Amino acid sequence: MEVVEPFETEGCVKVIIAEHQHEYAPIHALVYPDGVVLIEWAFTTEEREAIARGENLRHWIWRTLRCRKCGEPHYFEPLKLEVTAQRHG
Repeated sequence: MEVVEPFETEGCVKVIIAEHQHEYAPIHALVYPDGVVLIEWAFTTEEREAIARGENLRHWIWRTLRCRKCGEPHYFEPLKLEVTAQRHG
């Protein structure tokens, strides 16, 4: 899967997760006023074909990430997955 930059939504703040953590790929996200974080992904052609064959999507959750500067935990659950129509900018 590849990260897709989500379309800006009124009232949301655009952020880049792991922007300065070189061991990770930066992830563009939107933060809603209630604190919900939206990250959008696009399936590759191979992944789309696998799903069409009935293969499953596996979702891994790391319960807590710690800030590298202050050591405080940052929680990212609960999570939700959904399938949406492709959007073209």
